[in-house]
Amino acid sequence: TSEFPDITVTFRAALEGGGSATDLSSLALTEDGEPIEGFALSSIDAGTEVIFAIDANESISTRDGGALSRREKVRDALNLFADEYMAEGSDLVSVIVPVDDEHPNGELLRNGIFINELKNAANFYSPDFDGGIDLNDLLNRALTVAAANVADGRSQAIVLFSDGALDDAT
Repeated sequence: TSEFPDITVTFRAALEGGGSATDLSSLALTEDGEPIEGFALSSIDAGTEVIFAIDANESISTRDGGALSRREKVRDALNLFADEYMAEGSDLVSVIVPVDDEHPNGELLRNGIFINELKNAANFYSPDFDGGIDLNDLLNRALTVAAANVADGRSQAIVLFSDGALDDAT
């Protein structure tokens, strides 16, 4: 780049129990095992973007030997994320689902910033099992959401909830 030999590194340090570390005074950087001196630290509050993609095929109603169905486990995982890890106001969350009559664009939530938005989406989702699930389409729509928000500077992740079956693709 035109900045060579200067480089910019984004570093995120999470605390046990959630949140970000703010004291990085003991951070040491090395290159080829040699300490790097004179580096500058600056803090940014860019948040994180997580896009959940739910492969809600007929097996999502299955109970795998426990009291909860797979759909209920997905619901609980989304609620746990909302309660324990989501930084309201700075994180961005979307939930991509198969296209059906109730969700013609295949989005349960798009660019949510409030914890209750994610919790409501998780708690009230009821999948429609008409036809097969196109996993390619599901993941491509998740990638489209990520691409639309990449300029915001957030770290991005796509989390896929799936039974892994390939025979349900249309």
